Amino acid sequence: MDKLMLLLMVNCLTFSLMAQSHIKNVEDFNTNFYKDQELSTQKSTSQHLVDTKEITYKKQGATTALEAVESLIEQSYQPGTDTWVNHSKYEYGFDAEGNKSTAYWHVWHQGNQQWIGHLKKHPEYDENGHLKKITSYRYQKNELDWKEDGKLTFKYDNRNQLSETEYYTYHKNRWRKANKKEFIYNGRVEEIIQYSWNATKADWQTHFKTKHIYDAYGNVNKTQIEKWDIKIGRWINFKKHEYVYTEKNDLLNSTHFFWSLGNSNDAKGKWISDERKVNTYENEDQLTQSTFYKWDKNNLTWMDAHKKEYYQHNSKGQANKSALFYWNPAGKVWIKGFQSLYKLSPKPALALVSNDLKVYPNPTDDVITFDIEKGKKPIRVQLFDMEGKEVLSQILGDNGQVKVGHFSEAMYLYKLQRDGVTYSGKFSVK
Repeated sequence: MDKLMLLLMVNCLTFSLMAQSHIKNVEDFNTNFYKDQELSTQKSTSQHLVDTKEITYKKQGATTALEAVESLIEQSYQPGTDTWVNHSKYEYGFDAEGNKSTAYWHVWHQGNQQWIGHLKKHPEYDENGHLKKITSYRYQKNELDWKEDGKLTFKYDNRNQLSETEYYTYHKNRWRKANKKEFIYNGRVEEIIQYSWNATKADWQTHFKTKHIYDAYGNVNKTQIEKWDIKIGRWINFKKHEYVYTEKNDLLNSTHFFWSLGNSNDAKGKWISDERKVNTYENEDQLTQSTFYKWDKNNLTWMDAHKKEYYQHNSKGQANKSALFYWNPAGKVWIKGFQSLYKLSPKPALALVSNDLKVYPNPTDDVITFDIEKGKKPIRVQLFDMEGKEVLSQILGDNGQVKVGHFSEAMYLYKLQRDGVTYSGKFSVK
């Protein structure tokens, strides 16, 4: 009887992990839609959450955009019949500038054997290609029509850096404030303050604060989240994420912790391991597998949770197929969960590639020239010292030149950015 109960508990845990990881997987539809916009001034803070359909790959020092994903079909595995059954479908439309213009999320109706609308998003951009607003609509089956569901607005400072996002929900025929984020910079995004709307007080209430710590190459190597404790009137620890990168600056692993305020002396007031993700690469920077672990606090070790494998990579290293597996502790085997099939556009997304840029003279004692093909969108150039501190940020002029003769003799990092695509490297001032 005890063995039966143990087996039942283990299986429940397995299916719980399946549900949780699938939810995280489909949330990409919401979060990654504007990820690049929100994080355009830092280097992929949420890279550990990025799914194949949004990943950019770095080759020869340049960030090369993938071919646009036109659609993604997600299927769930049916062990009884050893078959895959449609589950969700995502479809994306693009404008002439390569920006997403529409996004649809459908769910599969097994009885009718057809896709049913679930959620869609419509973005609006300003003249610089920055997102102004994303409106989401939810399909109402009883009315056979799309109805407003949510709205996310974007504000920028005088340097075209994202300064604030505000989210609204649509209820009883009017938009209602829900939450907002404020972005604080010190060269890069240093803090993000999140607020929730208090309808009773008709005012914003401080909720979370996220701090980012970067390495010399602009990678986020630590993110710490604090929660505002209204009772004591101060910030308290909540969660923490640590990241490790390869020599190519691809994410190697990430570890997530939560702050424990338990009753026992050994668990009170310290960081406790929670989740871990480990990426595996082939051909230097081609992602082939992501393995996820949960911390076993009883045995003080990492326990397999689920893994995602990527297949059928194209010449850019982009996967055309991925599969999600879940670890079954009872049988000590990986079981099939979901698979995703990607339809890629034959037309590549707009990108800065290595052949587009020439940097000279290097070293220099006066000006540095970034010789790059001009486009409709402005190119922002940022310069950093080797400790990661920003020393210059401006829109690149028509001549492509930046004055650096007043800089101290040293090595510097440069980053050019247009449409969320980045080219980075080094130069020296003598």
